Amino acid sequence: MPVASKLSQTYDRGEDRLLLICEEDQGHVFRLWLTQRMLNDVVLALTGWLEGPAPGQLATVPDPVTQVWQQAAAVVQYVPASPVRVVAPATTEGLVQNIELSRGAGSYGLTLSLASGANVTLPFNSLELRQWLSMLHGLYQTSGWPLTVWPDWFNHPIATVAPGVVN
Repeated sequence: MPVASKLSQTYDRGEDRLLLICEEDQGHVFRLWLTQRMLNDVVLALTGWLEGPAPGQLATVPDPVTQVWQQAAAVVQYVPASPVRVVAPATTEGLVQNIELSRGAGSYGLTLSLASGANVTLPFNSLELRQWLSMLHGLYQTSGWPLTVWPDWFNHPIATVAPGVVN
């Protein structure tokens, strides 16, 4: 199964969808369209995981202030990278039909599947996940999509980085 090593994202107003452009190590590029409805479910699940204990840890739940600080620390450490370059014909494109989420000790994965059967996994550590969610939050703002799916601690001004690239 292909694993993305670089990721770019943008909001497309005409489609009213988010476009993820993922590149794997061998240079194959995936252009994946995501709907607001699907992303809402992903945001709820991933922020819920961040709010709860990690697998194998005691059931201590960080308070909202701690969450803001952890999110801000991730944003401050973000280093922008060049966007994924799409070079045809090594491109797979389509509307994401299913997203499977996985989590381990400090690791997270999203496996995005297309109707064609093609799929790609987006691996994140805790820091990268917070950075990606921050950019996703910024794209929600850009799109005018409701922010009600996001926890209150995520709406703090220091918790969001401008949309861009995570590698």
